[in-house]
Amino acid sequence: MSGLLLGVDVGTTATKVGLFTAGGILLAQAHASYALHTETGAEADPEHWWEAFLAGLHHVLASASGQPIAALAIGGQGGALVPVDAAGRALRRALIWMDRRATSEARELSQRLGRRFDAEHLEAKALWLKRHEPAVYQQARYFLQCPDFLTFRLTGAALGTTCSEDTCPWSLDTLEAAGLERFPPLIPIGQPLGQVQAAIAGLPLGTPVISGGLDFFAAILGAASLWPGNLCVTGGTSLCVSLAWHQGLSPPEPRFLAVPFPLLESQQWLWEAFTSTAGKCLEWARDTLAPGLSLAEVLAQAAEAPAGSGGLIFLPYLAGERCPMWDPAARGAFIGLSLGSRRPELLRSVLEGVAYSAAQLVNLLCSHGPQVTQVTATGGLSTAPLWNQILADVLGHPVQVASDATLVGEMLLAGWGTGAFPDLRQAARHAVRLGDPILPNPEHHQRYQEQLGIFQQLYPSLKQVERIR
Repeated sequence: MSGLLLGVDVGTTATKVGLFTAGGILLAQAHASYALHTETGAEADPEHWWEAFLAGLHHVLASASGQPIAALAIGGQGGALVPVDAAGRALRRALIWMDRRATSEARELSQRLGRRFDAEHLEAKALWLKRHEPAVYQQARYFLQCPDFLTFRLTGAALGTTCSEDTCPWSLDTLEAAGLERFPPLIPIGQPLGQVQAAIAGLPLGTPVISGGLDFFAAILGAASLWPGNLCVTGGTSLCVSLAWHQGLSPPEPRFLAVPFPLLESQQWLWEAFTSTAGKCLEWARDTLAPGLSLAEVLAQAAEAPAGSGGLIFLPYLAGERCPMWDPAARGAFIGLSLGSRRPELLRSVLEGVAYSAAQLVNLLCSHGPQVTQVTATGGLSTAPLWNQILADVLGHPVQVASDATLVGEMLLAGWGTGAFPDLRQAARHAVRLGDPILPNPEHHQRYQEQLGIFQQLYPSLKQVERIR
């Protein structure tokens, strides 16, 4: 294949664009942030996604040196509902995955269809919109996901992306049961969606656009976590633990997913579970406990506290919680405060609380048979050495960092979709560069194991208290 590849990741708080050689070498990348609106729920302006994407394109294509663009793949956050008109204009801000207003609709769908729905699910969000904003619902031509909004703008093709048949963002039986319409046909990741319909920000007319799917799967590819026992911990605004394994789970476990691994020729499964707020907890701590400080300064202060934060434990349930309890009413807390608790202890305990949540998810997956042989950290949190060390200490495993994993994963999907990478494992092995192993501290691990045991008892103990509001 001749030409360069573009990978795009439209995240919860920022969009990243990467330009790669056909061999997977990163030539340039761009990053643009935008605000979340959390006054009444959790919303984002899709036009900000688009503007960030265009700005990123303009920046990275300056490094193309006249070489052609072979393809681009666009992925991003899941669970964001974008109502658009026939021209692809957003009719309101997107209801992102963190928005909990569709909790009653999710409960209703669960009772009607006999399987678990959550407020983050798009069918529940669309049903909420139909009931609470009927004018917007009636005006909508399509309900799109976050990456689909951008690809519709580029190609004119209204399609929904899905990682596999087992992880479809919506199902026909649910839409029919809920009386919902306006959802487009689905297309698997790695498939061509169409071509760029008009030259834009230096992107040539006719450039192939490949379905990039959701960011967590791109991170798995970009971390080369593609062999049984490989655990990928993606710490962004939320957190996902993904464990590759050689078999599935029967009967299914309702608290997490165990699905066939997409795009791989050999039979393999992907076991995964999610924490609702991770990096968002750190942002909240900065804004609430250390206003005016940068994240780097917050992390430096957190590093002053000892492992275990003097016995202080943080529950990271700032937007309800997904796995393992699936409780939209779950709330965060600091447990163990004393007169000796200082800001460094509070800040460090936030990171430790997120790591405890990750460990709880890993332990849940492994309780059904899988074993962890390698741990890779990706996402914004993995740029912080303190987080990586805490994660290694809590899990008791060496941790390697895969830099720019989502961008690398989207690049791999762009190449796979054009036939340049017929074997994803081979391509990932060639393109992915992992950092040196970060070894766990045995003393810290022992301390964290004790506090993890306490952490896992706190949600059941506080469940009723949290509902007194």
